[in-house]
Amino acid sequence: MPITDESLSIFQRSPQIASKRIIRPKDSKLQQRPTTTMTYVENFKDGWDVLHHLITHLARVGIYCEQDLPFNSRVLDYEPGTGIWTIELCRAIGENGGKIYGYPASKLQPEKVNLENLCFLLKGENNMWEQQKNFDLIHTRVLPGDVRDWGGFYEEAHRHLNPGGFLEIEALNLELFCDCAIPTLDPNLLLNYLERSSMDTGKQHLNFETTEELLMKAGFINIKKRIIELPINPWDKENNHRRELGRFCNLSLQFILKTREFAPPGVNKRPPALEGIYYPETRAYCTL
Repeated sequence: MPITDESLSIFQRSPQIASKRIIRPKDSKLQQRPTTTMTYVENFKDGWDVLHHLITHLARVGIYCEQDLPFNSRVLDYEPGTGIWTIELCRAIGENGGKIYGYPASKLQPEKVNLENLCFLLKGENNMWEQQKNFDLIHTRVLPGDVRDWGGFYEEAHRHLNPGGFLEIEALNLELFCDCAIPTLDPNLLLNYLERSSMDTGKQHLNFETTEELLMKAGFINIKKRIIELPINPWDKENNHRRELGRFCNLSLQFILKTREFAPPGVNKRPPALEGIYYPETRAYCTL
């Protein structure tokens, strides 16, 4: 299997440690994000939001998490980006008394969100994992270029889940697949273009060849995986849903690939080798 971002996976925590109720962020050394005037590249935010629409509203047809959350559930969105998933889930489960935490806060997120059950937390003297807080769901979205100490992440996530809680990973795999007898593009075209190495010691791209082993070592059980095909352009004329997936997948690829970050589609930095992903006759897809 490829050594980068691959699929939607759900991992259940083995029931061992009793839960602790989250009261308010002020009870922790982590502080609530202050309301300040900040400016940031709006196109970067647009890129995250386009990807969110592709992943949550199209590929997952509006499903925010695979498992039903209990009443008064506690959710942690780890590396929330613009916070769009965090905010939408907060509105969806607010009537059930749930509490949603996004960590860490950043300039990508709204300066102020009028939702009582939502809090973005700043990095403080101690990181998120040093807090005595447990969750029913820990969600994280893994995009190309994301590097972490995955073994350490799984261990800390397991330690901070309530018994029976879940870690859910949404990960985008840019390996290209094709149902044609003769592939129209090199399967590793996009992967070869993206920078694959990290200068951060001990951090790597998501590696699904070792993920299950690391998760089991951390104590997770009931490991599940769901793979969703994402056409790289609207080549499927017979299926309206797949065609819409293709439109937004192609737009997302433009944001990701042009400058190896979320650049606006109008920026003329598309490498010649990648032109093929924009042609309708290229019947390829990547996966979520």
